[in-house]
Parts: sequence; C-alpha cells; structure tokens
Amino acid sequence: MGAQDFYEVASKKDYPTAVSAFEALVKSAQYDHGHAGYTGTIAEKGGFTKPVVIPDEFAGDWNDIISSFDWPEDTDTVTPLAQFCIDKYGRTKYDDMIGTWNDKWGAALCLETSTKWIFTGLASS
Repeated sequence: MGAQDFYEVASKKDYPTAVSAFEALVKSAQYDHGHAGYTGTIAEKGGFTKPVVIPDEFAGDWNDIISSFDWPEDTDTVTPLAQFCIDKYGRTKYDDMIGTWNDKWGAALCLETSTKWIFTGLASS
C-alpha cells in the first residue's frame, strides 16, 4: 500500500485543546472517507505528537509545511519553517519531526500557532 500526505487545520477558538481538535478532524475524515482504512487521511492516525509551537507566519503555507518535513532531497536547502525549527528546537528534534511526518503508520505531527492546531504527515492509502 501507498501513502498520501495530509494537512488539517482547526481553530483554537472552536477547539481549545489539541485533543479536541484531533478528535474532531479524525471524526470528520472518517465521515467523509469511510471507516475501512487506507484513506490517506488523518483518519488513519491513532494519535499525534506533543504540539510543536511555530509562529503564525508559517501556518498559512501548506506547501511550505509539507516541503519542510518531507524527506529533504537537498539537505543544504531548507525552507524558512525548517530553519526556524532547527534554530529553536535543534537539528535532532527537527530530524525527529521529519521522521514522524514520514511515518505513515505512526502519529500525526502536531504544530501549534497562537490561533490554530495543524496536523500533518503521511497516512496509509
């Protein structure tokens, strides 16, 4: 089986905790895509990582977020979000984030801004 990237966002105004946001997004994906598995959505995830706090300025660019955590082909070139994560959390933590994002069977990567919860990664499809 393959894998599909996903990116889901929930407002902190509607979902004050990461748990409530994750549960609502999983439930919505199950409703939209079914319960049979291999949907390539957040519905395939059984949990999520401890939220990684990022500035609001990085939350709006889906492409930047995906390309920041997909296995980098060129390790000398990093996105602004990737550089922020390396500077704030260190290279080891950033490498762990990449590993989490790329594990289609593992937890979703959770990112937190002042107003949003973002869940992203690969899911079995």
